[in-house]
Amino acid sequence: MDQIDLKPGMKVLAHTALDAWVPLTAATPSQQGRDFQVVWLCEDDEWDPDATQPPADVIPWPIEEVRARP
Repeated sequence: MDQIDLKPGMKVLAHTALDAWVPLTAATPSQQGRDFQVVWLCEDDEWDPDATQPPADVIPWPIEEVRARP
């Protein structure tokens, strides 16, 4: 899967272990995790474009399992 240039606030689809695509929002740009590139994601309704920090309830996701929403 091609990696994308993620920006905070970007609407994405995250591929789950159950082979589903879940709509989420990127809370950070991609960054180096321990073993691979990750992006921190949050629920769409938790994203505040005016906030100075990412939402408190974010989850790391492998960048290879994230794509931009059409």
